[in-house]
Amino acid sequence: IGRTVIYLIPTAQAHNALRKMIYNKEMPGMTDQGELFRDFIGHPTVPVVALNAYLHFAVMYGVSPVGLPQPDIFINPPASIRAGYKEEWKNPELNKKLQELAWKTVTEYAPSYVKAPEKK
Repeated sequence: IGRTVIYLIPTAQAHNALRKMIYNKEMPGMTDQGELFRDFIGHPTVPVVALNAYLHFAVMYGVSPVGLPQPDIFINPPASIRAGYKEEWKNPELNKKLQELAWKTVTEYAPSYVKAPEKK
């Protein structure tokens, strides 16, 4: 048909990059990779939920999530995902770094079909 009908969201790539950033002490409020999951079967914590939302936003709309307001999930997480919650995650810098990570990952992942605007 000649048109793109599937756009892939690079969640695994972003999660691997997030792990590396935590290891390198580049993610404010996160000090251990164990903070990514709230239990032993892999349910995500607040930062991972937010990262996944930013990845989906970037691919679905083709625009950067950088600059979106910090979601309430960081300030007042619902009881269903409160396990493992850390007060340090309220830091707006963590939110911004997750947004930047999502945009970088999406624009560097060809099957997402999202391209960053050319710098002038």
